[in-house]
Amino acid sequence: MGYAENLEKLTGTFSKDKEFCERLFASDNVEAAARLIVLYQWSNSYLPHFQQALSIRVIPYFANASNRGH
Repeated sequence: MGYAENLEKLTGTFSKDKEFCERLFASDNVEAAARLIVLYQWSNSYLPHFQQALSIRVIPYFANASNRGH
């Protein structure tokens, strides 16, 4: 199984661009592309948790600030 097929199984984003994906992973940019894919996967997994935790802290702060007239 080639890079494009593996990436398609992982992200589902390259179904129409398999030839482009194969060339990308055969190019000198393979390390940068791999980093972007890892970052994409990481951000989809963890950023919602950060957003939820931040919202818990920020919403009361702004509610209190609007009560003070700021």
